[in-house]
Amino acid sequence: FSSPVVVVSRTARRTESLGPRRARVSSVAMSEVEATLQRINGHKGVLGTIIVNEDGEAVRATTVCDKNGVPVADQNAVVKQMADLLPALASMARNMVRDLDPSNDLRFLRIRSKDHEIMVHADTEFTLIVIQNPAAAE
Repeated sequence: FSSPVVVVSRTARRTESLGPRRARVSSVAMSEVEATLQRINGHKGVLGTIIVNEDGEAVRATTVCDKNGVPVADQNAVVKQMADLLPALASMARNMVRDLDPSNDLRFLRIRSKDHEIMVHADTEFTLIVIQNPAAAE
C-alpha cells in the first residue's frame, strides 16, 4: 500500500501514521477533521470512515470493522479497496445525474447491501466514505 494513510483508532482515540504525509492544510483544519471523524464514528452502527483526496489516495481513515464491530485484519487492503472503487462509482453516478438533468448535481450516494451501508459524499477536493452496519443504525 503505497499511499500515506493515517488510521484513527476507534477505541484508543489516537492517530497512527502509516506512512509519510505532506501537510497541505493547517493543523487547525486537521484537528477539525479529526474531531469530525470522531463525531461520525460515535454514531451507532458506524464501522469506519475514510477520506480520499482528489488524487484517489486515502489520506485519513478510522479503524474499519466488520459487521460485528471487530476490526478487519488487513486495514490497508480494505481502505485501499474502498478508496479505489467508491470515488469512481460516485463519479459515474454524478455523471448519470448530470446526463438526466444538466442543472443538477450529485451530493451524496448511499449504497446498502446485506451486511453494510456505505455512504459517500463526493466533493471536488475529497471524498468522504462512511461504512455502517444497517441493522445497528435502525
